[in-house]
Amino acid sequence: MTLINLLSETRIGFETITNTSTLTTNGFEDVNVKAFRTLLNVNYDYVCWIRESTEKYWLRILDDRLLKFLFSTYYINSEHIFVVFRPKGQPSPNTSLSDTSFSNEVDAIASFQGLSLSTASVDNEIEPFTQTSLKELNPSEVMTIKNIAVNWSSFSDFITSKLGEGVSLFNISLSAEMRNREFATIQLTHPIWTHYILRENKGADDLLELFASTCEKIMSYEIELKKLGNPTAKFFFSDVYFSEEEIEYLLNFPTTSGLPVSRLLEVALSDKMDSYQLCSSYDLAPLYNKYLTCERVFKKKKISRII
Repeated sequence: MTLINLLSETRIGFETITNTSTLTTNGFEDVNVKAFRTLLNVNYDYVCWIRESTEKYWLRILDDRLLKFLFSTYYINSEHIFVVFRPKGQPSPNTSLSDTSFSNEVDAIASFQGLSLSTASVDNEIEPFTQTSLKELNPSEVMTIKNIAVNWSSFSDFITSKLGEGVSLFNISLSAEMRNREFATIQLTHPIWTHYILRENKGADDLLELFASTCEKIMSYEIELKKLGNPTAKFFFSDVYFSEEEIEYLLNFPTTSGLPVSRLLEVALSDKMDSYQLCSSYDLAPLYNKYLTCERVFKKKKISRII
């Protein structure tokens, strides 16, 4: 069970008006931004921010897609979550409502995003995607990821391209040539997205939309994968594609050794099964091809799929 502390803050003159509430949840199915707004009695003029109790920085939530992804992955074992609503146009919870100084490098970078490049500490002089000198770029088109400055729209295209190649969102790496002519590489992990990419910059909304959309697709894929990964399946034969009679027929089919297919698979794959490294494509498929001669087996039993 997860405890969610809810807070709304509004700065009026020199006074900060707050409202608080709490919510407990047993899973991502129970959480949505609308419920948070209702508990705090705030409208859509307020922006939602969230962080886990062990995290230092807040992440802006556009809608339920990203919220549900976080609760089904990174927050799945969390006991305590903080949610803050602040009016649009007011500073994020990563900075004080009234404090204009910066307590750390990340907040300084967050404030810098979309402002002057001359105030930021970056180690590249050439933008890695356009190969243009940073001095020639419009500062509002540039964002900083740790110590690398990039064009945010080119970065968005880069992420979309990598996802299309099948690279996992948090395994994508960004490389750039530094001032010393050596190349530096940053892996775009979840903290990097949270601390730098999805912070205040001209392209933050577009990048947050891309991030939320990708998270939604990941969740959809995992849900469909669980349907295929039926826990009652035998050697990846499940009732998604086969009837119980067909599964029993195939696995009990006698081989030239006199043993049924299921027994041969158990012997051949015992090490893989014990180490949870069994792959349907590389391990099972060749054995099915070897043990089940499709022309003879399926001539009698008209079954069109094996895996």
